[in-house]
Amino acid sequence: MVDNKHKHWPEVGSFNNLEAAVGARGMGKTTWQEHRVWQTQRETGAYVIGHSLGARLTRQLPPELGGALLPIRYHTTMRKLERGLRRHPGDWHILAPPLLADGNNQTAGEAIATADELLKFSARLSNAVRKSAWKKVHPFRIWGPNVDYKDVKCPPIIVMIDEGIAIESAGPSRKEDNRWFLQYLYSLRHMHIALFYAIQDGSARSWRVLEQATRIFVFAIRHEWALNAMRAAGASREEIEEIRRLTKWHHVEIAALDVEKLESASGVNLSEDGSDDKGGKMPGADESGKPPEPHA
Repeated sequence: MVDNKHKHWPEVGSFNNLEAAVGARGMGKTTWQEHRVWQTQRETGAYVIGHSLGARLTRQLPPELGGALLPIRYHTTMRKLERGLRRHPGDWHILAPPLLADGNNQTAGEAIATADELLKFSARLSNAVRKSAWKKVHPFRIWGPNVDYKDVKCPPIIVMIDEGIAIESAGPSRKEDNRWFLQYLYSLRHMHIALFYAIQDGSARSWRVLEQATRIFVFAIRHEWALNAMRAAGASREEIEEIRRLTKWHHVEIAALDVEKLESASGVNLSEDGSDDKGGKMPGADESGKPPEPHA
């Protein structure tokens, strides 16, 4: 039994999307990223959550990118973001904690939420949405962590990170404290999550993010060390020279790698319940709860 109410929802496991926008500040990568998120949400009916340091997103796209007014709602805490998502599931819910220079306007005793917390929340949300969709397709069966999601369609989750530097666990270190992020990164397709990731210098965070990217849009870069990260990601000599000369709003899309092939060789093998081959658990793998009401 397949729910055909929303034919544009992709089947769980088929939505493979990690887009990276890299380049110096002020070159237009955030606006381009918002344009891509807007397009993807229209195509798939996805939920959109994100993180933006200082609430710096563009509320209206320029005419060249369609001129759409974006339904952005800022939240200073994860608690407020989750509540807003339940009330307005079709809008963009952006975690925007205050910058250090702006002071801390949080509720007394409430810590400033990080981009890491948003990613962990997206994993919990994914589990709830997929579980709910599976039960609708199989109303007379009992859900379990190893169920087959074939023919199960539901709204995916778009996670937009305006500044990749804000993901503390995405650092280049191989220590245990960022193991969960690597598992998250290699499991995006299985969790029905698309990651839209922007960063000024690709070398400032783990090279694995660009390695796993399905599309990489490069805006103007001048510094040689930052250009080296683009070479490592697959940019040709000709593309590097073009990147040096780029002006605002212009970008180069460098060839994406074979992500599915890389997943199989990554050494992080996840089962359907989100556990890895060493007994670890994905954040939110055991958690459940009623997801927001799906939207068209």
